Amino acid sequence: MEKKVKISVLHDKRNNGYFHISIYNRYNFKQYILQDNYIYTFFVIIHFLYKYGIVKIKKKKNVCL
Repeated sequence: MEKKVKISVLHDKRNNGYFHISIYNRYNFKQYILQDNYIYTFFVIIHFLYKYGIVKIKKKKNVCL
């Protein structure tokens, strides 16, 4: 099964911004913007997805020239 995570920014009826997170096109979550800061909220979402193993973060190997 291919792992797919889609994150999009949307607005509700009251014009409050939120992130819509879709995991495997099966699980859908809504995370409202925290402290009016999109970047902070995005990194909170990424940290949550990394903590539960949905997203893998690869580290670059040091290359000496």
